[in-house]
Amino acid sequence: MASVQDWKDAPAPAQVGPRLVEGLLPGEVPARWARSLSNAIRWAYGVCAGAQYGLLAGSAQRPRVGYGIPFGAGLWAADCVALPAGCLNRPISDYDRVTLAKDLTAHLLHGLTAAILFTIIQSAGPFPPGHGNGGSGDTLPHG
Repeated sequence: MASVQDWKDAPAPAQVGPRLVEGLLPGEVPARWARSLSNAIRWAYGVCAGAQYGLLAGSAQRPRVGYGIPFGAGLWAADCVALPAGCLNRPISDYDRVTLAKDLTAHLLHGLTAAILFTIIQSAGPFPPGHGNGGSGDTLPHG
């Protein structure tokens, strides 16, 4: 995001940042905040998407790392619909195949990374006694 110097340079998902801030606070977000707010929105998006993966995979009987690929594809497809609907991006038909392939690849990698991290965290086992389970001292069931 080093190239982001103004809101016109910010990628489509980062355009959500000034909309949120301007919807909550009076005035416009200055251009000098474009880079920082764009980075914050990207991180927030990634963390929220990772949490969604954790909820979905955690409810599966046998979560697998491979589930990250369709999850990433689903994120990409949702972005292709939601961002143009919110007037934050052009319709998917306006983009060339190379651009779409790069964006899809980034989303697939994001999904795969979320799946790998979920697997690592899950394989660490249940929480230690007294952490997150009401202090009863019993460990949480691990599925």
